[in-house]
Amino acid sequence: TNLLIAFIAFGVGAVSGIITEQGIINSTFGLVIALTISVNLGFFAFNILPIPPLDGSRVLYAFAPDFLRKALIF
Repeated sequence: TNLLIAFIAFGVGAVSGIITEQGIINSTFGLVIALTISVNLGFFAFNILPIPPLDGSRVLYAFAPDFLRKALIF
């Protein structure tokens, strides 16, 4: 979800002209867009860590072989 929100915020910034090839335009809206992207990418990186109860442990469980799944049951 956080990755999707970051992509949506980037898209809104790009379509509105706040995000250009030179970077983000220095304005209040530009600051909000930059902060939204940064915070959501940070939350995404934190949540993908394979530590229970974070979402990364569920992803690890989904791709783990059967013998390892028995050890990962939580």
